[in-house]
Amino acid sequence: MPAVGAIPPTPPIYGAAPPEVHSTLLNTCATAAGIVAAGTSWSHVAAEYVAGMAELEAILASVQANYQGPSAEQFVMAHQPLLMWMADVAAKATMAAVAHGEIAIAYDAAVAMMPTMLELITNHVVHGVLVGTNFFGVNTIPIGMNEADYIRMWDQAAVTQTTYDTTSTLAVDEIPDTPPSP
Repeated sequence: MPAVGAIPPTPPIYGAAPPEVHSTLLNTCATAAGIVAAGTSWSHVAAEYVAGMAELEAILASVQANYQGPSAEQFVMAHQPLLMWMADVAAKATMAAVAHGEIAIAYDAAVAMMPTMLELITNHVVHGVLVGTNFFGVNTIPIGMNEADYIRMWDQAAVTQTTYDTTSTLAVDEIPDTPPSP
């Protein structure tokens, strides 16, 4: 919990950086495969906890069937918090797997919407050619259209990055913390 009077962190302002920065950061190195692999790992964790719960429930059922008396009842009751905790962890692991799936989808959507470096470089080359051949203002209108297209790509990159950041942050924030085992 933040300290009283603490200033909350300022969200990133993606419109301040040029689209080349966003395109490079989003399109180089990592892919959604790592996010999908993490989601798969969370699914396996959930399955392991469900299997562990089934095994413990079988042990408890065997104790109830074969033993009678206060010790057997106490043994079964002592393991109920652990069963509840395991169910909680399995549910949270499933939520984490789903959240990673949402993040992977958001990543792929962001990559599809982000202006590519080829588009940006082409825009700069065309702009240089238009400016270099602008004798007597003959290319004034094409230069303006080229600059407007760059502004469109700048805005598109900022909106895409903001949308991806918001979506992935919300997906991660949906995953509750897991308390220590009882």
